[in-house]
Amino acid sequence: MVKKGATNKKKNKRTSRRRTSGRTKTIAAAVVLGALCAFGLWQCIGGEDGSPLDPMGETKAAREIDMGDQTPDPTLVNEGDLLKEEEATPMDQPRFEPPAETEGDDSQVSIDEAGEAVEEEPEEDEEALYPLHAVAYHFHTQVLAEPEAGSRVIGYARRGSTFRVSKRVSTRGCKRGWHELRGGGFICDGKGVNVSDRPVTFAPAPPKPRLDDPLPYDYKYAKEDGVPEFWRIPTGEEIEETSRVFARIAARSKGEVATPAAEKTLEDAIARAGEIAAGDQRDGGVPEEEVAPAESPKRAVIPDGGTVDPYALPAYVHLRLAKGYYVSTDDKVSDEERIYHRTVRGRLIPDSKLYPAKSSELEGVLVNDRNPLPMVFVVGGGVKKLVRETEGGPLKVGARVKRYERLPFLGELRRKARRYVQVGENEFIPSRVAAVARIAEPPEGIGENERWIDIDLSEQVLVAYEGATPVFATLVSSGRKDFDTPEGEFRIYGKHVTITMDDTDAGEEAYSIEDVPWTQYFDEGYALHAAFWHDRFGRVRSHGCVNLSPADARRLFFWTGPHVSPGLHGMIATADNPGTRVIIHK
Repeated sequence: MVKKGATNKKKNKRTSRRRTSGRTKTIAAAVVLGALCAFGLWQCIGGEDGSPLDPMGETKAAREIDMGDQTPDPTLVNEGDLLKEEEATPMDQPRFEPPAETEGDDSQVSIDEAGEAVEEEPEEDEEALYPLHAVAYHFHTQVLAEPEAGSRVIGYARRGSTFRVSKRVSTRGCKRGWHELRGGGFICDGKGVNVSDRPVTFAPAPPKPRLDDPLPYDYKYAKEDGVPEFWRIPTGEEIEETSRVFARIAARSKGEVATPAAEKTLEDAIARAGEIAAGDQRDGGVPEEEVAPAESPKRAVIPDGGTVDPYALPAYVHLRLAKGYYVSTDDKVSDEERIYHRTVRGRLIPDSKLYPAKSSELEGVLVNDRNPLPMVFVVGGGVKKLVRETEGGPLKVGARVKRYERLPFLGELRRKARRYVQVGENEFIPSRVAAVARIAEPPEGIGENERWIDIDLSEQVLVAYEGATPVFATLVSSGRKDFDTPEGEFRIYGKHVTITMDDTDAGEEAYSIEDVPWTQYFDEGYALHAAFWHDRFGRVRSHGCVNLSPADARRLFFWTGPHVSPGLHGMIATADNPGTRVIIHK
């Protein structure tokens, strides 16, 4: 998934950027906010922008390192009273450029082991080197290359993640001391992470990803336009108010005007705002029901022009989801009347408004003596073999073959304008439903056992190599027309267990997908990643990224470099932990 046209990719590719189009943010009514803040009794809640706090402690202004304008921004959250020890301060933005020079590959598992369970428990000798326990308490806790403030960011852990660290190695620029992580990098105790001599946890925290599964979280998508995502369980009155606001937004998108009923709602909102402000000034304090702003469904929104904005989302609504937007989910919660899905980030969406995502079951093949290259992947449905009884004789319809079935490649046949691939003795299938994985020549400078990936856009196949030896092959979906996947030689420069991708300003091409799994960036905003939202591998499909089935994306994630240290959610390539080379061509 990437952008509209290769030349416009920086404009169109966006990941986890909060937008005003369809995802409008709400601030408190000027009349109400001014009166309440004047008395110091309404803290302009949440972060510095006055936005409500996410139940996970994240402000609406915080961007969860999810690639905006091709550059991740892990701005740390102001935890407020959540953190008693010391005030959290934003860290520098990480630089995500590839290292100047890389040699070899530092991945730690073979291609067949990469498809198995992840073992994160330290070996006995590692326990002696990393005897302490750490837990991240910022939504994204950064890991630095060196034990000093301002050092290059090389990774991050999500809130609640636990990992092993060494004894204190330095206190320079870190009051409680720097510690080295098992797997590399350093954290400052007290700066987004707590260190202890015994196992520690932190709550609230998002659920940990399922590293052993093709999908690290459960995923669902909005059934229709205008699905609300709440900060908390709303009241019945708040649900009705949300519906009215969403109806006005929908009418505006169709070029319609507000109805008289909607106008009456605006008048009521203005009147209510005035009453609250007047009441505060008379009583010298906040009315009891208004003390907790998150519980107040009727805060009018008045922009600079001085009139109520009829399209502003209520403060208890985080987003208005469009049809087809995907969210990662944790569990279900309910009140007496309704059931909600809690997202990984702690927000709530009505159960009745979401469908579960159904991902592809495609799995590539380990290449060996039993499964040699070249080989054919069947990419069409309802395909039947064509059988030739005699040399030059007619082709007759034979047995059906399954989609994604693998067959040997024995040659090609041309009959006038038609082309066929031979897959058995006198057996053929049409070339249009055959994706052929062939052996490629290693690029210049590849080491004897160095790992690298070859992607053939004309065939929509990927082959992984160790030196000159192919070890794994599968199907991909690259960028379709006007969303070309870049060709050339690249290196993976950043890996994320999951990362959010969206572009909500792209008109009919708009999309939003939380926690895209097994993401490996190789060229600015272009990445290899799992695609659980379609099952058309072997065909062009994406916005420019290289889509893989979840099982294949996971296998490659644990096979390629840079290696992601145990307990971390993402890693950036360095000279000591280099990225795997990726060759893309037609």
